[in-house]
Amino acid sequence: VCVPGAKLVGSSVKRTILRPETDGTAMSGSAYKTWNFAVGIFAPDVTVSNLTIRSAFVGVYAWSASEVAGARATVAACNLRENVHGIVMQGNGPRNAYSHLQVRDNACYGISTVSGAAFDNLLVADNGGTGIYQHSNSQRPTSGVVNCTVVDNGGWGWYNGEGSPNTVRFINTIFGG
Repeated sequence: VCVPGAKLVGSSVKRTILRPETDGTAMSGSAYKTWNFAVGIFAPDVTVSNLTIRSAFVGVYAWSASEVAGARATVAACNLRENVHGIVMQGNGPRNAYSHLQVRDNACYGISTVSGAAFDNLLVADNGGTGIYQHSNSQRPTSGVVNCTVVDNGGWGWYNGEGSPNTVRFINTIFGG
């Protein structure tokens, strides 16, 4: 079932799952079978935009955005609030992009992602845990954070995974409280 306002781009749309059953049977892997997520991305070159997502365990979830070379998952112009986690992107897939988002008032992480992501014009605030948690990824060692505000989260504003060799470039970005 499609979520209104979601834009899907790419040749593997059939493998993209939007608003799965709440028991998570559409997902493989026992750790995630009970996750309730509003939008799940399992195909390359998917863009999720212009949505307000509330009251899910995970607002937007992606597993690698498929490990197709050059593919990416993009989340743009969305408001993710009052979920347990705002966005969770996992695996060693290609570069993900986050643009013009409000990610706030989630119980745990605002955004949990692999390194090599591009962050542009985000407000990540008032989440119960870390604002942005970046996991190590040897395939994409450099992330760019531009024009973002990350404030008043319950944990770290930015956490760059333990022992991570990754580089982060912050430009015109505010961290606070």
